Amino acid sequence: MASTEKFLAHVKLQTFATLMHEGVHLVTEGLWDAPKALLTTLALHATQKHIVILTSRERHLFDDFFYFSGQDPLEFPAWETLPSEEVPPSPDIVGERYRVLRAIQESTTPQVILTNLHAVLQKLLSPKRLQNMHLILKEKSEVPFTELPQVLAEMGYHRKSVAADKGEFAVRGGIIDLYPVNSPDPFRIEFWEDEIVSIRKYDPISQTSVGRVQEILVTPGEELELLTQESTLATLFDYLGTETLVVFDEPADLEEKYVALKQMACANGRTFISLEELLNAISSLQKLYFSEIALEDISPVKLIDRATNTVTFESCNHTLKASRWLHPFFPLFPSFCPPEHPIDDFSVDQFLQVLSQTPEKIETRFLYQNASEKSALQERLNKLEKPIEGIFEKGYLSSGFFLQEPSLALVPMTEITHRYKIRRQKQRTHYHTLPVEMLSISPGEAVVHMNNGIGRYLGIEKRPNHLGVETEFMLLE
Repeated sequence: MASTEKFLAHVKLQTFATLMHEGVHLVTEGLWDAPKALLTTLALHATQKHIVILTSRERHLFDDFFYFSGQDPLEFPAWETLPSEEVPPSPDIVGERYRVLRAIQESTTPQVILTNLHAVLQKLLSPKRLQNMHLILKEKSEVPFTELPQVLAEMGYHRKSVAADKGEFAVRGGIIDLYPVNSPDPFRIEFWEDEIVSIRKYDPISQTSVGRVQEILVTPGEELELLTQESTLATLFDYLGTETLVVFDEPADLEEKYVALKQMACANGRTFISLEELLNAISSLQKLYFSEIALEDISPVKLIDRATNTVTFESCNHTLKASRWLHPFFPLFPSFCPPEHPIDDFSVDQFLQVLSQTPEKIETRFLYQNASEKSALQERLNKLEKPIEGIFEKGYLSSGFFLQEPSLALVPMTEITHRYKIRRQKQRTHYHTLPVEMLSISPGEAVVHMNNGIGRYLGIEKRPNHLGVETEFMLLE
């Protein structure tokens, strides 16, 4: 993890932090993910506000935050279904959304929330309603055992004979098995009358207990169904309040996304607000715009104050106003590629060679994720004619950058190997296929093959498989 203090040695970044602290709306162009993550972290420290990043490019941006801030942002996902479809979203998605909302409600420090336009336009349970619709169950605490099943049912949980999937609970004697949608594990809660004696995780496949915990948080088990019952709905910004900075990452992409949502006819329902309503709701909040391309390539730009470089530009059929700020970041390879050398032919070894022979004093920081990456990097550097006096630091960025005055080159291994982190979100500890009804079929009946479509079942035939072993096969035509 890198302290942001060393980056504030750069005058331009000091200016950025000051402008953020003063509440100025800024727009900056020509950025990529790593500088965006750094600027957002500087804004977080300067403003002490919650930060909502509206983006359609979550992947690399999420991974880059930890190096600068020491913590991952909260990722607020959208439903994988459309509200107009009236199809309940995945319990994994519902649980993650509730988990993030509860984290915001309980947070005593500003948070960075990474989300997309679809998620922000979806309406939510009001903060007060969610506050009243969660449970914290602790060992040795007293909870009315006979009333708990009814409470869980009102929260959207479904009573089953066996609780094997998220959103389910089962009652057996003095034990309640519960699989909260916001947890990767189900829990077995043992009661003695109205006192919770123990809370244990269990394997939903074998139904055996695997570990003990002291307390659990239980959020509502459904979202779409509860929203249809509510008379008053809210948005994400109702949870965040007025002390919030909104970052628009690539406004042109967001506009295209909104057009696509409107074409899918999902932006008109009761549980979905329009973009116009959203922009009106956040009109008083501080804003920061990141654009990879020049504003002039997006819309007409009008300079309205030369002293502060304040401009207006168009996005999503709205006129936006912000001060244009020129960032100090340079991409690594183009910064060190000789003018006479084609950038497409500028190899990693040539980049390191030029970096080692640069006459000016450059603080070079090499980022690696593990010992093998560090060893491979040192091996490359040892082959150089002139060694680079760099600092080796454990960390990850999807890209690097170069700063001047004072000079700093941040060189992650991704710039050398082009191998990026694959982020896997753990939503369940145990993955399994739920039991389904098994049907017997008779020769002549129609079946559907996963790859080849509709066919007719003719029976079972034995023949050698690809290993030459006699095996039973279903014969279809």
